[in-house]
Amino acid sequence: MEWGIRLLRLALALAMLAGCTGGSGTPAGPGPAGPAPAATGSGPSLADGTTPFVRRCQNEAEGEWGGELAKDWRRSSVIVGPLAFVALREYANTPASDYAPCGDRFPALKVLAVLERGQTVTVAVAADQRPHAALIYDASRWTADGYLPLRAGDPAVTFVACKVGDTQFNGGFLLDRPRCLDLQVWVAPATRPRPVRVSFGAGRCR
Repeated sequence: MEWGIRLLRLALALAMLAGCTGGSGTPAGPGPAGPAPAATGSGPSLADGTTPFVRRCQNEAEGEWGGELAKDWRRSSVIVGPLAFVALREYANTPASDYAPCGDRFPALKVLAVLERGQTVTVAVAADQRPHAALIYDASRWTADGYLPLRAGDPAVTFVACKVGDTQFNGGFLLDRPRCLDLQVWVAPATRPRPVRVSFGAGRCR
């Protein structure tokens, strides 16, 4: 009887894994399809002690992870000063199935970040939402099936653009379910963040 229960649990686990078909089917501009070179290191800590992951110019998206954007890409993007999250608005009405977990892992939702030349911007998930959401712009952590545990992400990321031309950074977001996500955005040298609320499968956020 005991062996029968173990075999049943194993079969259920395998069935669950087989049902994981990869990250969100909603494209948000060019995004990571697998591991790519990523910056390592961290920036200055935020006021609450959080140390952001730093994505630098030399680790901009290239090849299949970056590319030419559509002419009207800004229309569906969330833009904060010099930073744009390409096609992020398209996630507002995505179905709940796009957020379905695979065990304790969640689909990485691809969102290309574009930063104007010479700019440095830090983005952080609001403190009260960090148990439920994270940024994932360290492409070395991405998996082949596009599913990651929340702990694989970062609560904050600092983007450092190149001196010439706009810089693209591949990556995205991890969420445990559809929600209105509150972000804080610091555009250097400002010391106070700009609040931004974005929707992932939650319709219109107020």
